Amino acid sequence: MIYIYDILLNWFAGEKIVDFFEWELNDELEHIKKIPLFKVDSCCIKDLYHSHIQVNKDFLKRIEDKTETYFQNTIETISHACLVSDGNKCVAIEFNDAGESIYKSTLLLDEEEEVLDMVEELTITIIDYKIKSTQSFEHYLTRKEFKNKDFILEQLSIIWKQQDVAKLQYLYEEYFNDKLSSFEEMYQKLTASVCNHYSKKHEEMLSILRLSPSHRSS
Repeated sequence: MIYIYDILLNWFAGEKIVDFFEWELNDELEHIKKIPLFKVDSCCIKDLYHSHIQVNKDFLKRIEDKTETYFQNTIETISHACLVSDGNKCVAIEFNDAGESIYKSTLLLDEEEEVLDMVEELTITIIDYKIKSTQSFEHYLTRKEFKNKDFILEQLSIIWKQQDVAKLQYLYEEYFNDKLSSFEEMYQKLTASVCNHYSKKHEEMLSILRLSPSHRSS
């Protein structure tokens, strides 16, 4: 079995993938002593990268207790984890005992380049897996966009609680270029747009909300 040694991983739960340039100073990085590496085809890496998957028991057994991590001057074992790459990009995945992907991590740029170089010499491994679910559009947002989205929803909730009709109407007309008389309908449509179709137009809404008295006084 081929291993990669001494890399940093930034695990995120579920389907979310966070690229290294979005890592933050307060993220809890894990120093991996060694982790098994597998080369897969481009279709497989797409599924493993963007979906919640479940691998079969044979593959789970193959990687069992093969990943080691440094923790407080000791070496601990991660039960089921591996690194997969198609030669263009790579992702580390941790599985639970049922074979379902529970955490994923990208790599730092220089460490990813090392992996990509090694993968060129490997033959493709066929991993038997099934897709449990695929990322919604939200998982393609950056961490900054996630935070902005949450801020907008929080401010809309404040406007709702304060029954600030004038402010909500202004936001609605700016976003939809239309008018509505129903306060409730305007609120529902604006929150739905943020939740389901976050876009650059919401960044304009964000700028307006950041200038609002309710935000400056919070």
